[in-house]
Order: sequence, then structure tokens, then C-alpha cells
Amino acid sequence: MRGCRVPVTSKQFELGFKWQPNQNGSLVTGSVFEIRRKNVVTADPDHLYNSVQLGEVRAHGLELEAKTLIAKQVELMASYAYLNTKVTQSSSATDIGRSIFSPKHSASLWLNYGFADPRLLGLSVSTGVRHVGKIWIYDFAEADHLASRTLTDLALRYEAGPVACALNVANLSDKISSVGSYFNQRRAINASVQYRW
Repeated sequence: MRGCRVPVTSKQFELGFKWQPNQNGSLVTGSVFEIRRKNVVTADPDHLYNSVQLGEVRAHGLELEAKTLIAKQVELMASYAYLNTKVTQSSSATDIGRSIFSPKHSASLWLNYGFADPRLLGLSVSTGVRHVGKIWIYDFAEADHLASRTLTDLALRYEAGPVACALNVANLSDKISSVGSYFNQRRAINASVQYRW
């Protein structure tokens, strides 16, 4: 990139709500938002392989989430997100209006079971499905998209006093969607241990 970089700046507006319809742990939340980022790096039209900070990206969307107990130890969680991300300023006129490597629609549905047996107290297991909408990919003048997909996730969690251990598996079946050299995230396994002072 030619010259010195300046900080990327952003403005965000958000309006949300939270509703608890009863006393059994049910909760519904939602928000609408808009984010504008300026000084985004874009291609330099006068010098190949260089870049300039002339870009602006706008994102606006909606997020909804709900959870409730459907049995004594079983919690149901559902979420939906709409995200519309567009290039609004760029050194290249062909970039204007393009979406930025993100799905417009995504949703998930989870079931969480917490064991009541005293010998297993603190242990919970969760499983869920995630739907990820198609993602547009731009490679120079070509445009294509990663197909929408539905993935399965799994999580185990154990808490005992100040200690919490977790094992998370994303994309359990290792489902692959690709276009050109772009791939979705493959199976990922993460383990963590936390200690709260």
C-alpha cells in the first residue's frame, strides 16, 4: 500500500429489545443495526498490486434470539440473523453494491440438556443445527457463490464451583462447500478450561 495508513473509522446505530414473557426462564431478544466503516482498503486503480484507503462499507441487519425451557432439564434456543453488507465507496466502480463475504441469512436451533443426577451435576450436553445462507465470492471480474448449507454442532460443558470446562465441535459431519479456492470452515474442535476468581 502506498503512503501511510490511517485508522479505519466506523459509526454504529443499534436499537434492541428484551422480553421475558413468563417466569420459567423464557427470554426473547432482538435488535436492528447499521454500521458504516470508512477508510477501508481497496485496490489502487493506478498501480497494480497496491491498495488505497478509499473504501466505505455499510452493513445493516436484524438479529432475533429466543430461549425457553421445554422440559425440566431441557432448554430450547433459536436464533435468526439478517445481514446486508454492501460496498458503498471504492476505487473500482465494479465493487460498488457488492456484498462482502457474508451470508444474508443465517439461523440456528439448539437443544441443551442439563443432567439432574447428583453424580453428574454440572454436566450439560447441547446439539444444534446451523443454516448458513449463500455467500457471494468475487475474484477479479468473476462472481460466484458458496452454496447455502445446514451444519450440525455439538457441545459438552461441565461446571464445578469456579471451574468450567467445555468441548465444542463445529460442523460435526465435516460438510464442505467450495467454489474456486474458497471453502467453508471444516470440522473444528475446541476445548477450553476457565477458572473464575
